[in-house]
Amino acid sequence: MAYLAKRRDRSATPPEETHYDAEAEVRNRGTGFYAFSKDEETRKRQMEELRAAREETQREREEKLRRRARKEDARTERMKKVEELRSKRRAELFLAGLGDVGVV
Repeated sequence: MAYLAKRRDRSATPPEETHYDAEAEVRNRGTGFYAFSKDEETRKRQMEELRAAREETQREREEKLRRRARKEDARTERMKKVEELRSKRRAELFLAGLGDVGVV
């Protein structure tokens, strides 16, 4: 009983500030794995570099989507023009064929 009382009455101490330790983990690491340094300054610099790289990747992805949309719009416009020309040609051929019908 004294043991339980002693455990209950201990003052709550905050846990020591620790970071993820890749060496202590027994799991497969995917492509997103990044082993940060345990030195706080180096760790902050590495995290800042990673954040900057992520932002650059996001900008490139957005630009790629914009380019793809512009390309698709241009393709759609070309297809419209081609279809208009085809329709015009079909109409001209049809009308040219009608001219011969009334002639005896």
